[in-house]
Amino acid sequence: MKTLNIKKLNEIFKALSEKNRLKTLYFLMKHEEVCSCQITEFMGVRAATTSKHMNLLLTLSLVESRKEGRWLFYKLRTNNIALSPLLDWVKTNIEHDIDSGSLDKLMANIMQRNKVELCRQQRGIKCCPNNSRS
Repeated sequence: MKTLNIKKLNEIFKALSEKNRLKTLYFLMKHEEVCSCQITEFMGVRAATTSKHMNLLLTLSLVESRKEGRWLFYKLRTNNIALSPLLDWVKTNIEHDIDSGSLDKLMANIMQRNKVELCRQQRGIKCCPNNSRS
């Protein structure tokens, strides 16, 4: 099994010590792919803050992204065998947390909302073309 060095582990644990990044990983564990506007809504922060958090998770190879027009989608990186046990542990512990039910309800609500409308609400009406994927 591939292992991580101490420096990389330290960076990962620092990243996971921030509650929004930890909750975002949980969001991505529960949903195969999520738009950046949905993550922004889930965290309850500005888009720039979401971008900062997601760039750190990308740098640490915890997530991957793809761009489709103006849309930026994220998903959990599942091909990192060394991180799988850690991510499983994170998911199990969050699911057993007393607040996980409210997180799950929030995620369900966000996933049902139209991404175009979410984006417009967060960034202003000019952010999204009318023919965007919703």
